[in-house]
Amino acid sequence: MRGIPAAPYQANQFYVELLTAVSLGLYFLGVPIGEPWDLVQTWADEEGGGLPNGICVAKAIGDIVRSSRKWQPTLPVEADANERAKRRASTDLIVHSFLPMILFRDLILWGGGQPEPENAGLPEHPSIRSQTATGPSEGDESDERSLLVPSIHALGRCYEVLQLQLYLRAGYPIYYAVPEDILKAEILRSCAAGKSTEVCWEEMCAFLRDKIFRGKLPDAGNLQRQCVYVIDRTKPPACFINHDAGLLTFEGIGLDVGSRELPLPANYMLDERRERYRKRVLSFKPADDDAALRNLLNGAKNKELFKHIFHGSKDGHPDPAHGNDAANDAAKGAVTVR
Repeated sequence: MRGIPAAPYQANQFYVELLTAVSLGLYFLGVPIGEPWDLVQTWADEEGGGLPNGICVAKAIGDIVRSSRKWQPTLPVEADANERAKRRASTDLIVHSFLPMILFRDLILWGGGQPEPENAGLPEHPSIRSQTATGPSEGDESDERSLLVPSIHALGRCYEVLQLQLYLRAGYPIYYAVPEDILKAEILRSCAAGKSTEVCWEEMCAFLRDKIFRGKLPDAGNLQRQCVYVIDRTKPPACFINHDAGLLTFEGIGLDVGSRELPLPANYMLDERRERYRKRVLSFKPADDDAALRNLLNGAKNKELFKHIFHGSKDGHPDPAHGNDAANDAAKGAVTVR
């Protein structure tokens, strides 16, 4: 990292990104030390206005998933079945994803920044908005890349996916929702390499089954507890919510490749907003007669869902319940908490 220039206004963010990289590097080496990440959170709370997109956001998401996994076994065994069901319903891991890395391996490896000229590392993903943008430079309102090399941000994404793997393989409940146009955009991007949409779809399903779930998808009895839904386009920002924390994120696949829009920082939610967002995201759950089709974990329906999405068989499909636009409301009410 030596010799990389950093303007004074970039120095703090560059510093917290490096601290996050140190924290994750130590974690993967088997030496988990919390102090570097504590400094990052303190900076985000007091000065940063949120967590920078890229490695910092991926670390925060991974921590939310990890916390949820460790908390699940503490549900009281002595509670009756109805009480346990009620409590679980309010504590499932809720994900509204615009960057579905559990579906596409490429999204884990490819970052939004250009590789260093001497770096033979990760190429730029052509359809992702800059996940590592820091803000406009002085006198320049075009997008600006993080000064960190792409492989460092990929380290954060590996941590996020690892925590999701551990959570899902343990069989804990999750509601993971991906807007249909996000999924279609990534499938079609993959087709640019000369593959058919059918092949790209099968590769996506195989990655979910063989790499994320290690070949074992939920059985019929667990499909309501673990759901990866392809939903209609929704207005709220992406988010991760567990039993005691919620994080609004603004990373995602750019549907407009020519867009130079800068993603906003990620922000933690206050308790009241977290509960509102939990209900808001769950309101997009497909209707009962459509749920089996829309759940990617229902392997028996995967081919039918492919035809439904890519061949326009939408007759009789229920309209999405969008409600009011919550994006501006979220940006105004989101604050960072330790």
